[in-house]
Amino acid sequence: MSVLGLDLGARSVGVALAEPPSYVAVPLCVLPAQPQASLISELRRLAQERDVKHIAVGLPLQLSGREGDAARACRHLGQAIAKELNCTISYVDERFSSKEAERTLLASGRRRADRRLLRDALAATFILDTYLARSRHR
Repeated sequence: MSVLGLDLGARSVGVALAEPPSYVAVPLCVLPAQPQASLISELRRLAQERDVKHIAVGLPLQLSGREGDAARACRHLGQAIAKELNCTISYVDERFSSKEAERTLLASGRRRADRRLLRDALAATFILDTYLARSRHR
């Protein structure tokens, strides 16, 4: 059973994957967020190819830790994706995942255009890593 990590955005969705036996989160791809039906179709294809049974979705909480409009929209889309993929879902606080991804890419010396392409997938990797670490401690 594999696990997908998703960084849901208005324009793009970062996707990361962790597969058995190691369950190490790795960046997989970045998909266009719109049209939503195409996004879900592509995620369904990935889930079937990789035997995905669970999805960890980044939840964009406000700095106070409360859920705002973005978090509610994320939960709504996450539930739709989980239903269509027939997977269970967990939400992970993602307040700093994009910033951490950007810092990591800057430190790697990547060009700005390359960083833009990789940032969402790397953010999804951090989200998935957080989920995996949390589930190991349960």
